[in-house]
Order: sequence, then structure tokens, then C-alpha cells
Amino acid sequence: MKIIDISVHNGQIDWNKVIKDGVEGVIVRAGYGKGNIDGRCKANSEGAIKVGMKYIGVYWFSYAYSLEMARKEAPYMNDVAGAFKDKLNLGAYFDWEYDTLTY
Repeated sequence: MKIIDISVHNGQIDWNKVIKDGVEGVIVRAGYGKGNIDGRCKANSEGAIKVGMKYIGVYWFSYAYSLEMARKEAPYMNDVAGAFKDKLNLGAYFDWEYDTLTY
């Protein structure tokens, strides 16, 4: 199964090309840190829905380095993902990477 993750860093997505390339699913970045909404989250989610993407999920890029910080970030993701919750059959993810330690 081909699944991609996308964010504002990927620019404007040609969703018809993505489908033609055999991509079956997408995980859209909802945002990052404490309340920073991805500038293309809404457009990316709507684009994937419009072309009938088979699987759609979202992720939040976390900068939390403690449980308390993660708990403060999580509601932001829930708010953003809530607008598409009936379309999120691939799930919602909290993405923590080693960049957090050096940020």
C-alpha cells in the first residue's frame, strides 16, 4: 500500500496526479508544537477527500519533551482533526522525532 505524509512544506498538491501515481492513503500534518496549525492542513485534507483518497489520517508534529507538554499540545490536534473526523479512517498520530531534542 502506498501512503504519503504531507505538510505545508510540500506546497500545493496535485491530487489527481497523486491518485494516478497509485497512492492509496495520505497522512496530513495538522500542525506542530503548541497551537501552530499547518498552513495547508485544510486544503490538503479537502483535496484528499475531493479526489476520493481511500485512506486519510492526520498527524501532529510534537515538540513535547515531557508528558505535561504533550498533554498541552494534544488538544490543538484534536481541534484541527475534529473538522475531518468522519473522514479519518487512517487515524490520528502524535509524531515525535529526535529534532525535538535539538529544537
